[in-house]
Amino acid sequence: MGLCKSKKMVRIHNNAFDLVDADGDQKVDKKEINLIADYIHEYHVKQSAIAHNILAKTTPVEYIYQLLDKSKNSKLKRKDFNVLTTGIPPTLWNTKILPALRQSEISRLENTLTKRSN
Repeated sequence: MGLCKSKKMVRIHNNAFDLVDADGDQKVDKKEINLIADYIHEYHVKQSAIAHNILAKTTPVEYIYQLLDKSKNSKLKRKDFNVLTTGIPPTLWNTKILPALRQSEISRLENTLTKRSN
């Protein structure tokens, strides 16, 4: 079944290329690509908007589990954390994430000290 789709797509791509390549030189120049550029661009803009809306409606925690392809509320291992951190720029780590983690750790330690002193 997958092979049929593949053959069908090859036919579609070959047909499209032949139609775009108006002069038959087996190369698509800027003038020729203009024929399909708007359609492809519009499609990707719409797909991006759909993906954005889905992402905006997803809670941050759900999103993290989706990124990792893990069931919600499962415990994450170090290798999961390593996957999670890829693609996050160092500036975000240094300006947002690490300061928030440090503040959380300070609060946790202060609470621990408060409980011990009582």
